[in-house]
Amino acid sequence: MGKLIPLAQQLQRDHGITYFSLGGGIGVVYRDALASGAAAWWDAVPVDQRPITPEAYGAALKPLLQPLGLKILLEPGRFMVADAGVLLARVEYLKRGQGKISSSLTRP
Repeated sequence: MGKLIPLAQQLQRDHGITYFSLGGGIGVVYRDALASGAAAWWDAVPVDQRPITPEAYGAALKPLLQPLGLKILLEPGRFMVADAGVLLARVEYLKRGQGKISSSLTRP
């Protein structure tokens, strides 16, 4: 925010912007993704190692961004849906070639 706020102020002053998009910013819990929904998971992780919650993220940003007077846009899309799917795949073909054989594969 230390670099974005001055940029937003300059854009507001020079170009009259009224909206400022911060993008995402909230990380996704990929490891232990299913367990991270349970309260016991959050209680077991030390506070300084827990992923940021949307509430904590908003609370941290609000006092920094409120003085700008801009409408702030957040895009939490991946945070909301990253754990909602699975990748299903099947190997259809194996490409055999001589040029890229790993040395670990050629040793007995």
